Amino acid sequence: MGCEASSPAHGDASIPVAEKSYADSQVVPLPPIADKRAGKSPASPRSSLAPAERPATSYLLPMPPGRTAQSGARPRPPAQASTSAAAAPSRGGPRPSATLAPAQPSFAAQTRLLGCGALTPSGTQHAKAPTTAAAHAKKLGAAAQTLAAPAKKMGADHPSRRAVSLQWICDRLLQQHPEIEAGRMTTRAVVESIVRPRAGRQPYADSLSVKPGKDVPGKEGPSAPGASWSDPVSRGRPYFFVSHAWSRPFRETVAMLKSHFKPSRQRVWRRGEEPLPWGEVYLWFDVFAVSQMSDITNVAAIRETVAGAAATLLVLDAAGTVLSRSWCLYETWAATLQTADRSLLLPLSYGLDLGTLRQELVGLDMARAHASKPADETHLRGDVAAVAGVIGPAAAAGPRAAQAVEACNRAIKDALVDGAVAQVPPAKEQVTSSEMMYSMETAAAMCVVFGRLPQAEMLLRRVLAGQETLLGPSHVRTVISLDGLASVLQAQGKLPEAEASLRRCLAAREKDVALGVQHPQTLATLVRLASLLREQGKLAEAEPLLKRSLDTLERTLGPRDVQTLAGMDTLGLLLYNQGKLKGAEKLLRLAVAGREGVLGPDHPDTAASVEHLTPVLCDAGKLQEAELLLRRMAVARVTKLGASHPEALSAAVSLAANLRDQGKLDEAESVVRSTLGGCESAMGAHHADTLGSAALLADVLFKQNKYAEAEVCARRAMVGREALFGEDTPATLESVALLAAVLQAQGRTDEVAPLLRRSMMGHKKALGALDPETLTDVHNLAVLLAAKGKSTEADAMLRRAIAGRTKVLGVAHADTAQSMFSLGEQLQAQQKTVEAETMFRKALDGREKSLGKTSVATLEAVDRLGMVVKSLGRPADAEVLFRRALAGREKALGANHADTLTTMHHCAALLHAKGELGAAETLTRRALAGREANLGPDDPATLETKFLLVLLLKDQGKLEEAETHARQILDGRERALGVDHPDTLASVCLLAEVLSTSGKLDEAEAPFRRALDGRKRVLGPRHEETLNSVQELALLLQRQGRLLDAEVLVRRALDGREKVMGARHPQTLASVQTLAELVAAQGKVTDAESLAARALYGREKAIGMDNAATLDSVALLSSLLYSVGKLNEAQNPALNAAVGRERVLGQMHVDTLKSAHLLALVYRARGKYEESEEWMGKALTGRVVALGPEHPDTLASTDVMASLLLTAGDGKKAEALCKQALAGRMAALGPDHPDTLQSVCTMAMVLRAKGHLDKAVESVRGALAGFEQSRGKGHHDTLVAAHQLSVLLHAQDENVEAEAMGRRAVDGLKKACGERHFDTLSAVHELGELLTDQGCINEAEPLLRWAVTGRDKMMGSDSPDTQQSYELLMRVVDKQGRNAKEAIASLSTTGRYIAQANGGGKKLDIQAARPTKKATWEEPYEADRPNSTKSTTGLTWRFD
Repeated sequence: MGCEASSPAHGDASIPVAEKSYADSQVVPLPPIADKRAGKSPASPRSSLAPAERPATSYLLPMPPGRTAQSGARPRPPAQASTSAAAAPSRGGPRPSATLAPAQPSFAAQTRLLGCGALTPSGTQHAKAPTTAAAHAKKLGAAAQTLAAPAKKMGADHPSRRAVSLQWICDRLLQQHPEIEAGRMTTRAVVESIVRPRAGRQPYADSLSVKPGKDVPGKEGPSAPGASWSDPVSRGRPYFFVSHAWSRPFRETVAMLKSHFKPSRQRVWRRGEEPLPWGEVYLWFDVFAVSQMSDITNVAAIRETVAGAAATLLVLDAAGTVLSRSWCLYETWAATLQTADRSLLLPLSYGLDLGTLRQELVGLDMARAHASKPADETHLRGDVAAVAGVIGPAAAAGPRAAQAVEACNRAIKDALVDGAVAQVPPAKEQVTSSEMMYSMETAAAMCVVFGRLPQAEMLLRRVLAGQETLLGPSHVRTVISLDGLASVLQAQGKLPEAEASLRRCLAAREKDVALGVQHPQTLATLVRLASLLREQGKLAEAEPLLKRSLDTLERTLGPRDVQTLAGMDTLGLLLYNQGKLKGAEKLLRLAVAGREGVLGPDHPDTAASVEHLTPVLCDAGKLQEAELLLRRMAVARVTKLGASHPEALSAAVSLAANLRDQGKLDEAESVVRSTLGGCESAMGAHHADTLGSAALLADVLFKQNKYAEAEVCARRAMVGREALFGEDTPATLESVALLAAVLQAQGRTDEVAPLLRRSMMGHKKALGALDPETLTDVHNLAVLLAAKGKSTEADAMLRRAIAGRTKVLGVAHADTAQSMFSLGEQLQAQQKTVEAETMFRKALDGREKSLGKTSVATLEAVDRLGMVVKSLGRPADAEVLFRRALAGREKALGANHADTLTTMHHCAALLHAKGELGAAETLTRRALAGREANLGPDDPATLETKFLLVLLLKDQGKLEEAETHARQILDGRERALGVDHPDTLASVCLLAEVLSTSGKLDEAEAPFRRALDGRKRVLGPRHEETLNSVQELALLLQRQGRLLDAEVLVRRALDGREKVMGARHPQTLASVQTLAELVAAQGKVTDAESLAARALYGREKAIGMDNAATLDSVALLSSLLYSVGKLNEAQNPALNAAVGRERVLGQMHVDTLKSAHLLALVYRARGKYEESEEWMGKALTGRVVALGPEHPDTLASTDVMASLLLTAGDGKKAEALCKQALAGRMAALGPDHPDTLQSVCTMAMVLRAKGHLDKAVESVRGALAGFEQSRGKGHHDTLVAAHQLSVLLHAQDENVEAEAMGRRAVDGLKKACGERHFDTLSAVHELGELLTDQGCINEAEPLLRWAVTGRDKMMGSDSPDTQQSYELLMRVVDKQGRNAKEAIASLSTTGRYIAQANGGGKKLDIQAARPTKKATWEEPYEADRPNSTKSTTGLTWRFD
C-alpha cells in the first residue's frame, strides 16, 4: 500500500509495517472503567433509617439516635476482577519500548474490577456532556474543507508557513538519514545531529528545495500512491499542527502519522472525503519550523499557528510522555481556545493500550508538567493565566492563576475525548471496514478513560454489531467486545443487561476450543459474572461460581498469580455481603498481602484491595487499623501522583468516610471539603466523583446536625446524578435516600415519603422485589412510617423486610439483624418491652455471628438491649450489658466518640436508678465533658446529659448546683427549640422538681403549671407527657398540704391514662400507686391500702414480681400496713420488698436501703430487736456510702439505730449515734424541725438510761412543745412525745401528771391512728401499768385486755410486747382474785386468738389464728379478677 507497504522493516515492533486483516489485527483493549454509579460515598451503608448514633450507619433517619446516628446494614464494597497484564511504570522512571502492534492479551486480562463488580479506573469520570456525533461530523467536515482552501494569510516569516510534507519526511528525511530508525534516535537527537548542523540559526524548513524531483538523488518521483512531487514546505498551504515529545523516538512519531494518514483511515476520519496524497499532507513540526538555536518566547505566535492549523495532532506514546511535558500540553490547550471549526484536536493512539495510559491521561496537569528549561514552565503557565485575564506577577501566583491552570486541564481532557469521537464514522453509516471498527474501539476506550460511559456504550454496541456481521458471534474479537460492553453496562448500573452480555461472553469462552472452562480468561470471566451477581444480591448463585473459579485458579496458576488474587478479593467481598465477616477479612488480607508482594504497595489493584478490606475492618470494630491503612494509601498516592490526581482524591474520600465512621466528624469534614474542592478543580462541578464527594460531605454534615448545609449538598448530589446517570440508577437512588434522611432529621416527613417510595420502586423495577437494595428501601420506608406514627403499617413493612432478608441473605446477616433491630425499636416505642427484648436479642445474635462480638453495630445492639432490660426492671442484667457496650465502644471508637458517650450516659442513668449516685455522677460528668467538647454546650445530646446530672445532684441534695444547671438547660432549649417544644417543657418540669426539692414550693408551682399548660396545648390533654405533668403538679400540691386539690389532679391523671393506655398499662398503675400514697397522706389508710393492693396485683401480673415497679407497690403496701399498725401483715411484704429490691436493684440502691429501714422498723415494733438491728445496720451502712453521713435519710437511720442499741444495752454506741443524728439534723434542718425534735426524744431515752431523768424530762417537754407548734396537738408525733413524757414522769413518780399525759396520748392516738395501732397499744399498755402501780387495778384491767388483744392481733402472740402485756394482765387478774384460766377463756371468746395455760398458768404461749385478708378496693376489671390469688408478698387476697 504505497509508501507504508514498501517501507523497510525497522527492526522494532513499535512501528507498524504491514496491515493485517481486522480479524487478525491487534485488539484495542478497553481501559478500566469508572463505576457509573460512581461517586457513591465510600463505605456508606444505606441499610436503615435509624438513629444518628448507629456507627456504620449511614443514611439513617433518626429514631432516637449516629446511624447513627449510625447504626445499620453494611456498605457494599466494590467487587474485584483480574488485573492488568503489566503495571504501568511511573512517569519519571524508565519506560518499556513502545509497542504499537504487539499480540494483545484478552480484554479480561487487561482490566480490573473495582466498584461493585464494575471495571473502574482509579481515574476519573468526566462530567462534560458527550459531544454529539452530528457535532463531530460538522467539525471534522469543516476541517476537511479547510484543507482544500488556502490557509489564513500570515506574514512571510510567520512560523505557520513552515510545515513540511509527510512525503518529504518519509521519502527524503528517513532515507537520507537511516540512523533515525536504525539507532532509535529521539527527536532531540534529530535536532542535535541533523537540524542544527544544517540549518544553523535559520529554521530548517527554510533550507528545503522547492524544485520537484531533485530533493532525493537517484529518485524520479515520490513513492506515495497518487502523489506527485510538490513543495516540501507549506508556505501558506493548509497544514496539521503536530504536538509530540522530544524524548521519544522520532520514527515513533512518524509511524503514528503514517498510520493516521493511511488512505483507508483518512476515509473514516475525513468523513468520506478523498484521501490526501502525502505530498499534500503538511505537518507543522517545531523542530523544522522554528530556529533551534534560540529560545522560543513568542508563545502568541505558537497559539496563532495552532489556531491556523486544520487540526492539531497529539501524538501519544506508550509511556505517556507527551502528557507530562509543558510545551505539549500548552500546544494542546491552544487547540481548545478557538471556537471556529479549525480548532479540532485529534489524539493519535494507533496500537496503544489506553488502559496503560489511564493514569497519565486522567492525571495530566499543566501545573506539574515539565520542560527542559524550568523558565519555560513558568512562562507557559503564565500565558495560560494571562489568556484567562490574570495579569501581573502577583496575580500569576494567586488563586485565580491556579484556577486558570485547572480550567486548562479540563479543556484538554474534554478535547481529547471529543477528538477521539470526531474520528468515528457517523452514526447512520453502516460499519463495513476494519478501520471503522478500530476508530470506534479507540474512541470507546478514550470515553471510558474519561468516564463518558453512555458514549462508550453507544460506540461498543456499534462495534459489536459490526463484528457479529463481519466476524460472527463467537469470534474472539466479538467476545472481547461483549466483555467490554458488559463492563460499561455494569458501571452504569444496567445490571440485567450487563449480566446477559457477560453470560454470552462466558458461554463463548467455555465453548472455545482454544480456551475451555479452565482457561484463565474463562475463569476471569466467571469471577466477573459472580461479582455481577453479587452486586444484584444473588449471593447464593454467586458464591459457588467464585469458589469454583478460585479453586481452579489456585491449582492452575498458583496462589500468588494476579488472577488468583483477584478471585480472592472478589470472594472476600461476597462473603462480606453475606455477613461472613471473618471469612471475608481472611481472604481480603490475603489479597492485600499478595498484591503488595506481586504488584507492589502502590499498584492500583493493591490499593483497591486495601479499599475493600477497610469496610470489613470497620464493621469488625477495627476502625483504627482501617484508618492507618487508608492514611498510608492516601499519603502514597499524593506523594506519587500529586494531591489533585483523581486517584489521590479517591484515597482521600475513602479516608474521610473512615473518619466519619469513627465519629471524627470535624476531621472528616475538613478532608472531604478539601477533596470536593480538588474534584471540582480537576474534573468539574458535575463530575461523578465530585458529586460523590458532595454526597459524602452531606452525610458528614448530617451526622453533625448541620442539616441546612447537608440538605444543600445532598440535593446537589441527587440533581447532578440524575442529570449524569438517570433517575433510577443506584448512585442517584443512593442520593435520594440521603436527602430523605436529611429531611427526616428536620422533621419534614411529608417530603421524605415520596423520596423513599421513589427509591423503592426504582430498585424494585431494576433489581426485583427481593433484591437487597429493594429490601433496604422497604426497611427505610418502614422506619419513616413509624416516625410518622403509622406503627401498624411500619411493623408490617419491617416484618416484610426481615422475611425477605432472611430468605435472601440469611438470618445471621447484618442487614437482617438491622431490620430486627429496627423492629425492636418500634416495639420498644409501643411499650411492648417483652417482645422488644426478644427482637433485640435476635438482632444481637445476628450481628455477633455476622460482624463479631466487638463490632460497632454489635455494640449498638448491646446498648439498646441494655435499655430494654433496664425498662423491664432488671438493672443488674442491664448493667452487664451497658458495661460491655461501654468497654467495647471505648476500645473500638475511643473514649470521646459520640456512641461511646451515649453508652456512658445510659450506664450513668442506670447507676442513678440503682442508687449508686456517686459513681453515676462521675460517669455523667465524663459524658457531659465529652459531649460539650464534641457537640457544643447547646447540642440536644449535651443538654440530655446535663439533664441527668441535675437529677443526680437533686437526689444527692446538691440543690444549688442542680438549680443552676436546670436553668441552663431550660435557657439552651428555649433558644434552640422554642418555648413550647416538648423537650423545653420537660426542662421546665425539671426546674420545678429541683425547686420543689429545695423547699421552694411556691416558686415551683409556676413552672409546673407552665409545663402542664404547654403540654396540654402542644400535645393534647390526654397525651402521656400531659398526664405526667398533671401527676407532678399533684405531688407538689400534696407537699404544700393541699391534699384535696392534689387528689383531684391525680384522679384526673388516672382517668386519662385508663382511657388512653388501658387499665393495666404501667403508667396507669403508676397513677394508682400515686393516688394510694396521696390518700394515705390524708389518713384514708383503708382506701390507700386497697389502691396499693390494686397496683401490686396489676404490676405483678403485667411485668412480674422481679421488677422494680412491682417492688415499689410491695413496699408501699408494707408501709401502709405498718402505718396502721398491722405489723403481722406488714412483715412479709416489707421483707419481700427489701430482699427483692436488693436482688433487682442492688444492695446500695436508695430504694433497697429505704426498704431495709422500713423492715427494721417493723421488726422493732414487733419486738424483734435483733432482726431490727441487723436490717437497720444494712440501711445505715448503705446510706452512709450512697448518700453521705449528713443526708436526711442517713440521719433517720442513725437515730433509729441509736434507739435499738439503747434497747440492746449498748449505751455508749447509742449515745454516740444519737449525738451524731441530733447534730446533723440541727445543722441541716434547724432546732424546730420535726426530725430534729425526734432526735431530741431519742436523746432523752439515752439520758434516762444514764440516770439523768430530769434532763430527759426537760428534753421531752421541749420536744413536745415543738411538736405542738409545728405539727399540732393532735398529730401522731405530738402524741407519741406525750406518751414518752408520761413514761418519764412515771419513772419520776410524778404519777398525777404522768396519768394525765398518758390519757391524752391514748385518746389522741386512738383517734389519730386507730385503737389497734402499735403506738396506741403501747400508750394503752403504759397507762394500764401506771394505773396498776397506783392500785387502780379495776381501771387498769380493761386497758390491759385492750393491749393484749390488740398486740396479739397486730404483732402476734410471740411478740415480746404481747407477752409483756399478757403477763401484766395476769398480775392484775391475780390481784383481783380471779382464776387465770377463766381470764384466758374470756379472752378466747373474743375469737381473736387461742391461749393455753402452761406451767401452772405462769407462762403462756399464744398462737395467732391468721384470718384471711379481704380486699375492699373497687376492681372493675372483671376479666382479670380471679376468685383469689396468692401474692408473693405473703398475703392472700379475696375478691368479693
